[in-house]
Amino acid sequence: MYQRFSNRLIINAELITVTSLHIGAGQGSFKPSTVKAPLLKDAFGQPYIPGSSIKGVLRSFLESLDLNNAKSCYMGERCSKPFENGTLRKEHINKIKKISHGNIDAYAAEDMAAKACMACRLFGSKVMAGKVKISDAVLNSDHILKTEIRTGNAIDRDTHTAAGSALFDIETIPSGTNFILRIVGENLTKKESIIFSKLIQYFGEGELLLGGHHRSGLGQICLQNVHIDIAKRQVGEFPEHKKVVIEDITDIAAIIEELMGDAYANEPEVRITC
Repeated sequence: MYQRFSNRLIINAELITVTSLHIGAGQGSFKPSTVKAPLLKDAFGQPYIPGSSIKGVLRSFLESLDLNNAKSCYMGERCSKPFENGTLRKEHINKIKKISHGNIDAYAAEDMAAKACMACRLFGSKVMAGKVKISDAVLNSDHILKTEIRTGNAIDRDTHTAAGSALFDIETIPSGTNFILRIVGENLTKKESIIFSKLIQYFGEGELLLGGHHRSGLGQICLQNVHIDIAKRQVGEFPEHKKVVIEDITDIAAIIEELMGDAYANEPEVRITC
């Protein structure tokens, strides 16, 4: 799938927390002297948003749309099943050898991609790498961020009242916090580019919630100061770069389509139909 460079789409933006945000550190980071649900932090003690968390939100929403009848391909399970072990992959390649004398590995990868759902093509699965890379979002400031501690009480679902003394506390990132976000998509086909740009638009408008405790009002974000950088293949030359700043996130899909021009990667072809 990456035998030939076609395009690279780079999105740099400011991720702003509209409401408080909680990205948990997990039980492995539990310390008796801290809150029960601490934030995930870097080596300098500052919270950040893992790229995997953002990727998970985008992928889950895309899978829920079921754009190409993926039949609920949860995290690549359906798309990976035909090639989930070495024996099946070897049989797959042997079938391709019978019908082609070209680059067998490239044909096998193309066949897998053609049969995969859009979520697997963009974000990857057990048997194929995704085309989208999302870096960890770090604080857009040199100042030390002061986090919030929220205290709550568990609710008894039968009586709809507080469940005894089941108190808990959550460490959160306050609203208005500014993070630096970078997303890169490589060798996108036209269909992949359109779906990906609309996905970013939906995410940037704050329609997808990050982190945990959504029912407590946490997790809403928005994207601002969005910069688009598109590198397109030039015959016999280094890639041509086109950059633009987007003032309205709702325009991102149309702007990316205009900047891409005809620099899309070819759609993968099904090599084996049986």
